[in-house]
Amino acid sequence: YLPFAAGDRNETLTFFKQDNDLRNEISFSVVRGGPKAENVPVKVPTVRLSSWLREHIEGRRIPDPKETPTASRAEAPDDDADDANDPTSAWNDDGASAGPPKVVMKFDVEGTEYILFPDLLFTGTLCSVVDFVFGEPHHWKGANVFPDQKTGKGGLKLNSREEALAFFSNLRRAFASLRN
Repeated sequence: YLPFAAGDRNETLTFFKQDNDLRNEISFSVVRGGPKAENVPVKVPTVRLSSWLREHIEGRRIPDPKETPTASRAEAPDDDADDANDPTSAWNDDGASAGPPKVVMKFDVEGTEYILFPDLLFTGTLCSVVDFVFGEPHHWKGANVFPDQKTGKGGLKLNSREEALAFFSNLRRAFASLRN
């Protein structure tokens, strides 16, 4: 758990609680809800995810299983000394090398993906630090997040739901082509 939201800069972002039911604390968005929604503003500290990933994730090493006191892991095979001494290798439970560690990112960022993903792409972080990304795009929020582009965040302006759908379709195609 990290007590901040992901964004394209370090700032404070306003989320809106969008449910009148006091037991429901999961309906938050950066977009105000309709007229029946409660829309209680909640200020949340935000960090630039691209910088955070580079500082805290890029270059991480998985410890050699011989040096990790974990009962569920077997020791690395002795006959493969190169892999056993490689700090970038991960190990399966049977002690066989699983190759370098992978960084997997799941996103469900309630509409801020339209400022978050351009920053991750333009800084190169998405391609150099993250191996696989999946999550929940909010197609219906794309045209509403920054409709007048006053913030200029990410340089991305989507005017309709169709443009938001096209944005994520193109993003999916780009990721698929990188895998081939």
